[in-house]
Formats: sequence, structure tokens, C-alpha cells
Amino acid sequence: GLNVAYVANSKDTFLSVIQGPTRNTAGTITAPASSSANISGILPLGAVAVDTNSHAAYAIVSAPANLGSVSFGLAIINGGVLSNTVTYLSNVGSTNIGANALAVDERSGLVVIADTADQSVTVYNPKAAGLQAYPQIFYPTAVVVDSVNEVAYASTGYGNISQIGLEGGAVAT
Repeated sequence: GLNVAYVANSKDTFLSVIQGPTRNTAGTITAPASSSANISGILPLGAVAVDTNSHAAYAIVSAPANLGSVSFGLAIINGGVLSNTVTYLSNVGSTNIGANALAVDERSGLVVIADTADQSVTVYNPKAAGLQAYPQIFYPTAVVVDSVNEVAYASTGYGNISQIGLEGGAVAT
């Protein structure tokens, strides 16, 4: 597999791509870690996740918006190169609250976004290139996926927890 790390540079307009060290069969490092070309032209907002099966990386980024509003997008990165950006929340009033977390279901490849700005959990299906939003009664700031049971859990960190069935879309709070 790939040995790559991604770093969101929220004060700049790029993601850093770091190629990990190369090791021989004995485990000895034969080449040190190095910086690859940055992924530029995007404004990462902090959250990054990687699908360890497909090696695709995902980052929450600022998407094009009308003056006085903000839009949120999901950057899709393959092989260290930005391949697409999907806007999932367009032209909302500035909330000063961004999507705080991403998680990838390692079984299905679904990407789950804790969308605090829209008070929802949004699921991106990379196979269909589609988005599905699940409204919440709270502002989710964290998300984790149980890939064995195909369930995403979203939380505020203050006792509010939502369970979303990724196979059928059932939601329980």
C-alpha cells in the first residue's frame, strides 16, 4: 500500500503531502520521509480522513460561495492528487462553525461528515458520487464509524449521540 500522510494547512490554501520512509524487507529505512508536491488551490478546514482500502483521502474544504456566505465541500484526493471537490453545503450564512470531523467506513468506502454548520451528518458515497444528509437534533462535532456493523456514531462531546445505519440509513438519537 501507499505510505502517505496528509496535513491540512488551514492558514494556507493547501494540503501537505508527505511520503513516508521507504524500508527494505529487513525493516531498515532506505530512504527518509520526504515532502511531496502540495495540493494547492483549496482552503482546508482541518478534517482529513483516509480510506485505507482504496487509499483515497478526503478533506473538508471551503467551497465557492456567494459574497457574505460560506460553502463547504469535500475534497477527494487519489494518489496525492486532487481529483474532485463535491459541495455538500452551499451559500449558508457564516456560522464560524465548520465541519469538525470525517470518518471512512472501511467496508463500504462511505465517507461520513460531522456537519456542525448544518446540524446534520452527511454521507458521501464515492461509488455513486452522491451525498445523503441526515438531520440531527444537535450540532455534531465528532464522528466515528463501526465498519463491522456499518454504523456511524455522531456526537457533540456533551452527551448527545446519534447512530446512523450506513446500509439502510436508519437514524436513532
